Amino acid sequence: MPTFVERGAVEAPRLLSIKDACRLLGVSRTTLYGEMAAGRLRSVTVGRRRFIPSDAIEAFIAGLPTDYRRPA
Repeated sequence: MPTFVERGAVEAPRLLSIKDACRLLGVSRTTLYGEMAAGRLRSVTVGRRRFIPSDAIEAFIAGLPTDYRRPA
């Protein structure tokens, strides 16, 4: 079975570190942990490290309101 490099495609990582997830979403670490605590963003623990699955990022973005307006 050929590896992803041999197939010529560079695949996105399936698990993102907290730092990478913050960078991708454009939020602070505190905000990211708050979203996880509220149950809006799923995470997994591998050993002592916490990761955000890429599909959890997609689900989080899909669940964001699309018609947000600031209060006057």
